[in-house]
Amino acid sequence: MPIATSYKGVGIHAGQSAKRVRLVKGEIDKVARISDLLKLYEIAGDCSWSPEGRLFAGARCIAGLEIRTERREAKPDIDREDVEARTAGLAFIRWADPERYCSLLDVHSERAAKREQPLDDVE
Repeated sequence: MPIATSYKGVGIHAGQSAKRVRLVKGEIDKVARISDLLKLYEIAGDCSWSPEGRLFAGARCIAGLEIRTERREAKPDIDREDVEARTAGLAFIRWADPERYCSLLDVHSERAAKREQPLDDVE
């Protein structure tokens, strides 16, 4: 996805209204405060969250899993591939749902917010 700007190191996708960008930034702030790996995993797969928030949650979850592995600490029964499956397509315009803020690969896209402007055909 084309990136318009970044917030706290997280890319904000282009083509969103100022109101939508404020919502995305708020979600990034929420994700930044979460340390529970299962909660981050849940957010990564939840279409009601913005793609940027989900990608950030997924990245934080993977980082947490890696740290726990390096430290030989207990970790939830999830792995990198599980997390990546939940965020598949969110960073690519080719897989962006043209009507909603989610991926065409998402199972429950009806939970995702509708885009203010549908995406143009990108193929």
